[in-house]
Amino acid sequence: MSYLKLVTENYNYILYSTFGLFIILLISLILKNRPKKYNYFIKLIKKNLKKALDKLDQLDDIDIKEELILYGEKDLNEADYLTIKDYLIDDYLLKRLLNKITNSDSHDRAKAGRTLIKIGTPQAIDYVTCLLYDEDKEIRNLIIEELSKLQNPRIITTLINYLDNCEDLVILNSLKKAFLKIGKKSSYELLKLLNSDNSTHVSWSIKLLTEIGDDRAIEPLIELLYNHPKFEVRIIAARGLAQLDLEGNFKFLKDKLGDENSEVRAEIVTLLGQYNQDEVASLLYNLLFDNSKLVRNNTCQSLLKLGDIGIRQLILAVEKDDIQEDVLQFLNNIDALDLIKSTKNVYEVKQLDQNFDFLDLNELNLSNY
Repeated sequence: MSYLKLVTENYNYILYSTFGLFIILLISLILKNRPKKYNYFIKLIKKNLKKALDKLDQLDDIDIKEELILYGEKDLNEADYLTIKDYLIDDYLLKRLLNKITNSDSHDRAKAGRTLIKIGTPQAIDYVTCLLYDEDKEIRNLIIEELSKLQNPRIITTLINYLDNCEDLVILNSLKKAFLKIGKKSSYELLKLLNSDNSTHVSWSIKLLTEIGDDRAIEPLIELLYNHPKFEVRIIAARGLAQLDLEGNFKFLKDKLGDENSEVRAEIVTLLGQYNQDEVASLLYNLLFDNSKLVRNNTCQSLLKLGDIGIRQLILAVEKDDIQEDVLQFLNNIDALDLIKSTKNVYEVKQLDQNFDFLDLNELNLSNY
């Protein structure tokens, strides 16, 4: 009995092993022949287009058809490629591709999606949009990237509408790259997005319009800077205005030095520090007495960037009784020699002697040098 059991077990092992080996060899053969089939059709198309079309008419292998659509453009002349592509595209192929993107593994879904995008018809694009919601994030990123290459209004609208269901930061970054690739062609839809109730999407759109560099965004950004209820949006709008036209938008940024939110004021102070104008130094002087430490710190930094004229405002503020300790500490951290040289330039002292007798630092409430 034990002998029969041993023989049976060995037989089953050999049977399963043989079957497994057969499957592996079959798959290897298919994979090995696939590029041969593609290359065969490429050569046949170049040699005899009519015969190639007849062969393709009898071909049921969707993988070869996908590869001809995806890669034939680089291996064929334009006329032959367009002929083959138009010949292959029909409702039957589109339905089979739709079936692949809904019932296949991730590799085949991605390949079918790329093929549909390469086909590019309205029906094909409608089919492929379901992959924007695929469980595989890499496929979603791939489809966004491939769609951006088409750069037509339908694609732009599709990607904008996709935002309503997208909060994933990685996917949002992929969308950003896609819109940057599309460029100003996407501005019209992005400008409409500035009216969204979703502040994340508004901020995202501001950043994109700013990087694209579309001046049509200036008026909407001014409106957002003055009136948007979320301070985060007002901050990003201010940055956008400064990046698009620093000089032209000076007035609007200056007005928001009085914003009720300290983080907005702190950002405006930093942005104004980029202006090399005497007027800026005088404006920033008042912010040294702001009730927010963040605002005061940013003001000190901006005044320091302005050089001598900015340091003059710092020195004048130090002479006030209500100056905050953090402003004094900021000056204490400035290199003493740099501070004295700047003071010399401001007050037009003609000669700086070895003992720096022209300036009594104690009278300015400074110490620890």
